[in-house]
Parts: sequence; structure tokens; C-alpha cells
Amino acid sequence: MGNSQTRHASRRTSQSTREAAAAQRHELIETEAATTATASASNSNQQPEAAPQGRRQQSLPSTSFGCGGSSRKSPHRPPPPAQALSVPEPEPVASNSIGVVTAEAETQAAATAATTVGLQQQLSTWSLGSLSGGRLNWSFSAARNSFRHRNKATRKSSSSLQGFRRRKTQWHRPLTNSIFNSHFKEASRNDQFQIEHLVAKGAFGVVFKVCNRTDTSSCYALKVLKKSKLIEDNSVRQIKDEADIQKVCGHHPFIVQQFDLWQNRHNLHILSEYIPNGELFSKIVDFSIDLVRLYIGEIALAIDFLHNAGIIYRDAKPENILLTQQFHIKLTDFGLSKWLKLGANTRTICGTFKYMAPEILCGEPYGHAVDWWALGVIACQMLTQKVSEQKSDNQ
Repeated sequence: MGNSQTRHASRRTSQSTREAAAAQRHELIETEAATTATASASNSNQQPEAAPQGRRQQSLPSTSFGCGGSSRKSPHRPPPPAQALSVPEPEPVASNSIGVVTAEAETQAAATAATTVGLQQQLSTWSLGSLSGGRLNWSFSAARNSFRHRNKATRKSSSSLQGFRRRKTQWHRPLTNSIFNSHFKEASRNDQFQIEHLVAKGAFGVVFKVCNRTDTSSCYALKVLKKSKLIEDNSVRQIKDEADIQKVCGHHPFIVQQFDLWQNRHNLHILSEYIPNGELFSKIVDFSIDLVRLYIGEIALAIDFLHNAGIIYRDAKPENILLTQQFHIKLTDFGLSKWLKLGANTRTICGTFKYMAPEILCGEPYGHAVDWWALGVIACQMLTQKVSEQKSDNQ
């Protein structure tokens, strides 16, 4: 028991001794740090480049704690004087440790403020020298590689987008619509008209008399053609030429005018003006000489206009010659017409057999003269009410 009290008393005595020594050491360190900072500031004005090297060589000795640990002070702290080294190193208390760290931080900030210019200069020199080792080129090559990959990704995305648009167009637009899309729009107008009666039937479709639902006084002729029949007979180019020719020449007073074109999934529609008195021979049976002259003259004017426009008609017959409300004639149905320059020839065998010229029947090249042959046959028919019979070479 006595030994225990003796040990406790010695411990208290040693602890008080250590606290006094630590306080004395802290005062010495603060005084020496202030003196060193003043000397360093004066030396940095004279030799700014040598100061950092001298300060980097300064270090503090280790301080042993009572629990057996060790702590190294900041490398920028100057060493204590010789008389401080002779004092035994006591174990600092936690509160004193916090105070030492704060004083050291303030002293370090004051010591490094004078060497900022020299350190920045050395740092910049080191940084520029380090770029000569190839790292600069590597960064540029990496940028080029990333840019190349980014371009590839962009091209891939754009090409995939274009492919998607193409697939979308083909999916939402049927092939039969795409074939005729250059001339016939896809916006149908069938709900705007009401069918009155059937006018005529042809090889590819029918013709109806239709009236506008909002204005019943406006009547038109609606020609409906089946797409499947046109594609089967390879007449796609033919129907497009018919639409173009009637559109270009419809302003002539003796040619039926065309108003609109459209299509749906199965049919093509051509909207033209309605001619009320029908075909040439449906209203008139006996033709006087003067009436024959009048009608032949009007038909000749229409045919001559077509020829001058570079068009061969090839389907002049009474069924395609209509009578207006004032009993003037108008040509219609340009399904067999073709773009042909004056003086040029073609070999296609087409037309109505009774009104075909001999060179067409023989399969020889022919030109615009075949239309004048058909007009002569019509004039003979109006005068005699008969049509001459054509015979082939075998007969």
C-alpha cells in the first residue's frame, strides 16, 4: 500500500514537471520561429531562388509521448536551440498539442508566403518540360481517336435513321400508290361527289357523271381506271401520258378540259368537264353538207393543235368526238395519244380497226398522217352513214 502511494506521488510530480517543461519548450519554439521567419523574409529579398532549397532541408526532431508513440513536427519548422535540446522531452497534453498545431500552421503560412514566386517559376518550368515526353502527342491522338469513333457513331446513327425513313415510307405507302404517285395524288375526293349515272365503258375502266354534293348544278365526268388492269397490260406510261397531254392541251376550245387527278388503293380517278350532248352520232343522224364542213373543220383544228404540240392522237373516231351544249365538238380520251415530234415515226399498232390507216395495219412506221386518214373516214361516214371495210394483206 505504501509503495502504491509512493508511485502515485512520483507520477504526479513527474506530470507537473513535464507540464512545466512543455510550456517552456513552446515558448522557446515560438520565439525561435518568429526570429527565423524574419531572417528568411530578409534573405528572400536578396536570394529568392536559394531560400526554398534551404528551408526544405530544415526538419524537426521527433517528440516522444508518454504512451510510447511518436509524432513528427512539420518539416518546415526550424530546429530548436541547443539549450532546448538539453531539456528532457516531456509528453505534451492534448490541449497543448492543439495549440502547437495552430501555431505551426500560422508560422508555416508566414514562411511560405515569401517563396511563392520562385516556386511558381520552377513549377511552370517543370510542367512544360514534362510535356516533351510524348504525353502531349498521346492526348491529341486520343482526341483524334475519340473524334473518329464519334464520327462513326454519327454516321451509323444517320444511316440507320435514313434506312428507318425508307422502311417507314415503303410500309405506309403501297407499291401501287408509289407507281402513280408522280401524277395522281393520294388525297381522295370521292366523298365530295355524288354519282348520277354511267356514261361509258372502256378497256381500263368506266366514266360516270358526277355532281358536287354542295353545289348540284356543277357536274363533271369522272373516269375511274383499275390499277391492276393498267399494270397487267403494261399501260402505266400510257395513262401518265394521257394525264399530261390532257392537262397541257385542255385549254383548247375543241378539247375536253381536265380538272383534277387522284388515286386510292385500287383505282385512278380523272376529273374532267362534262359534255352534256354525248357522242357525235348519238344526237345527229343526217348531216347536211354545211354541218359536215363545220364539224370537220373543228376536228381538224383540234388535231392540228395536237400535232403542233408534238402529240399524235391515234384514236380519232365518233365515240371520242363529243357535242357540247351549243352542239360544237370536243375531242376526249387521250389514252392512245403519244408524244411525237413532227416528222418522226413510230411503229406501235393501236387504235380502232375501222379508222386505222393502212400503214398501221401493215406494221410499217407511221407518223402524224394517220390522224388525217381517220378524219377522212369520219367525214365519209357523216356523208354516207356507212364505214368502209378494211381488209388485211392476206385477204
